[in-house]
Amino acid sequence: VSTQSTGEGLVGQLVGTLIFHVVAILYGAPLFQDLEKTFLWATLMSSLVFVPTSILFGLKASTFRRIFSGQISKKNLLETFCYKTGVMAIVGAWVGALPIPLDWDRPWQVWPWSCCFGGIAGFGLGLGWFGVERFVTRRYGVSWD
Repeated sequence: VSTQSTGEGLVGQLVGTLIFHVVAILYGAPLFQDLEKTFLWATLMSSLVFVPTSILFGLKASTFRRIFSGQISKKNLLETFCYKTGVMAIVGAWVGALPIPLDWDRPWQVWPWSCCFGGIAGFGLGLGWFGVERFVTRRYGVSWD
């Protein structure tokens, strides 16, 4: 990993944290009450989604738009990795938010714990999806296109 890609990863972390923080507030996260928790959740999500992509591909908005809209080359493993893990982390965090309004009064149900668990689980599922697809493609020659 070069010094340039490390710097791009740090900038990607900062930009991604800001974006996720704003999106969380727009989706209903407390603005002032749990500001630190929202910021830490945004930092986690940025680490899962923005940092790998910015280290591997730089900080071009067009590249992020292309990868996360699914317009990737199936033969480019790095694009496929970033797409599957990033999208699944976002979906996982969204699914993790579903139990927050329920009246269960559990400690893991409080903002942002379930979203953190969901984001990490989604990233793991995306990583597993990528690995299984790679294994089946290489071992059995099955094409997923």
